[in-house]
Amino acid sequence: MSLSRGRGDCPSASTPQRLLTGLREALDRLRRSKALQQRTIFLALVFVLVFGFTLNAVRSTGAWSVLIDGQVIATVDNRPQFEEQLQTLLGQLEQDLGREVALAGELAYVRAPSGTATVAAAEAAQELKDRLPLGTTGCYILVNGEPAVACNTREEAEQAVALLMDEYKCRLTAKSGVDILRCGFQEQIEYEEGAVDFARLHDCETAAEILERGTDKVVEHQVKKGESLWAIARGTGMSESDLRKANPQVKGDLIRIGDVLNLVVPDPYLNLTSVETYTYKQAIAYATKVQSDAERWPWERVITQAGKSGQKEVTVEISRVNGEEVSRKLISETLLSSPVTQIVLQGTKTIPNRGTGTLVWPVVGRITSPFGWRGREHHNGIDIGAPRGTPVLAADTGTVIASSYAGTYGNCIRIDHGGGSFVTLYAHLSKRLVAVGDVVTKGQTIGEVGSTGRSTGNHLHFETRINGKAVNPIQFYPSG
Repeated sequence: MSLSRGRGDCPSASTPQRLLTGLREALDRLRRSKALQQRTIFLALVFVLVFGFTLNAVRSTGAWSVLIDGQVIATVDNRPQFEEQLQTLLGQLEQDLGREVALAGELAYVRAPSGTATVAAAEAAQELKDRLPLGTTGCYILVNGEPAVACNTREEAEQAVALLMDEYKCRLTAKSGVDILRCGFQEQIEYEEGAVDFARLHDCETAAEILERGTDKVVEHQVKKGESLWAIARGTGMSESDLRKANPQVKGDLIRIGDVLNLVVPDPYLNLTSVETYTYKQAIAYATKVQSDAERWPWERVITQAGKSGQKEVTVEISRVNGEEVSRKLISETLLSSPVTQIVLQGTKTIPNRGTGTLVWPVVGRITSPFGWRGREHHNGIDIGAPRGTPVLAADTGTVIASSYAGTYGNCIRIDHGGGSFVTLYAHLSKRLVAVGDVVTKGQTIGEVGSTGRSTGNHLHFETRINGKAVNPIQFYPSG
């Protein structure tokens, strides 16, 4: 008869022992399996690391081209050293500037072909300092949507624009009587905060100058001995008008040795427009009334009532662009004082006909330039060559109607020989020995040969005039 266990039966005493032994064996096998796996994984990691370091060392050494935004800026002999030097350089700049500094472009490395000339990595970063596009945080001033210049903060950027406006207003109001009605910019101005190109970052004053000049480039020329505006313009490839535009402080043609001229023609980022009223006082010219006096000689002119200018107050409205006037409109005029007419007595007394009708030679010498056309210029007399100081004689008896310095004629004497119809003229004299109103006789010494006025060499310029028209003097000297 077989035996069976009921629900309440207990197992034999040997069963728990067998279960415990089996469990221990299983755990030992599991430990041995995990230890093998760990050793395998460890060895594999060591291999990968050693291989990786070796591969990296092999790849890092040799020639590497350094690119920023796709452009090669250098080829170095050791990439890790260059990277380390670059980070050190950026750290130094941050410390010096007290602000974050980073490369403004995308940095990349490309393996260079064997044999490529390289720069020592330990020195390359410092050598490239001025060529690296450095960026930082700041605020761009946008002109019509395009970045013109940057400042540290938006506040500084706004101050730069305000400074430009204030300086413009100061220039306008430097002249008394100016009242600015409107002032603004032709362009749209915006501000953009964020990353900016370090090279375009400036303080307020410099930013304002760049906005007015149109570039941060300044090229100067120091004036040397013998230079003129024309010569400087030609030597620098500029037109003279552009050179003057770049140097509004130059008035006329006056430049001195040592003066510094700007060779950059302004092309402003911002163009300032303004409308102003300008009130000023303007002189009103007086009229001159000439009254004839038959008791006085023609060379006598007497002022019996001095003229006096009047004055009026004028207000105009002026529109300007960058300070240059583009239009002007009259607003009002107020009379402050009326002008006083000048009254002059002009002698009309007829000069006696003292001429004999025949002339003597005014100076002994050779004719160096005859009467008539000399190229495009008409020569109204004859030139007689003679040493300086040679006596000059009155060609005929007459009355001296002029004795003065007369522009291109230099020292000049005019003698009337026949009631105003016939006059002789003697020019370029070194001395005048007669005065207006003197009556001279034919052959009398009236002056000395010289070279005053527009003259080349000592000579006498001698003219004969009939009713004011110059005629050839030779016709009054019969040949033979």
